[in-house]
Amino acid sequence: RLDLGYAVSKPDYCGRKILLLRLGDIDPRRENWYTLMQSATIVLESLSLEPEIQDSGVNLIFDCTNFSLKLMKWATPYKLRVLMKFLQESIPLRFEILHIVNAPLMFNVFFTAIKPFLQEDFIKKLNWHNPPFKTLQKFLDPSLIPKHLGGSLEYKEVKNWYEVVLNKEHIFKEYLSMGYV
Repeated sequence: RLDLGYAVSKPDYCGRKILLLRLGDIDPRRENWYTLMQSATIVLESLSLEPEIQDSGVNLIFDCTNFSLKLMKWATPYKLRVLMKFLQESIPLRFEILHIVNAPLMFNVFFTAIKPFLQEDFIKKLNWHNPPFKTLQKFLDPSLIPKHLGGSLEYKEVKNWYEVVLNKEHIFKEYLSMGYV
């Protein structure tokens, strides 16, 4: 599903690529863990090939709007450990700043489950934002923030975000020929 996350076309104040993951919209009944991980790998690998992203890093936003108990049950300790290892050690991207946005109270339980798998420098990069999202606007221009998070960005402005991935299809075919899965 292309609507579970996207890359914003313009960079943040520091020239970093902005990625938004709609964590709360993952539907455990519809989503397959392995498919999500494969999709994330392809997207992040393709972005890691961009020179400006290599230089500036990434500004990652976890949008927890609609986060539910179903998602907490689905996200087993194994999945959480794999996800955190993936983000911190496996992908050749520097996550310079991380935002957890619109997290409901139950997210604290989820975060407590993830925390043992987080490296200290990863934790230091975390910023928490709740309505009215004025703190998020200190990091990002409102034109780069989706409307439901207090900005003015419309989905139609980013709906073709995946073209950067499709433009690198030949690279992924080459990876496959070398045994990279």
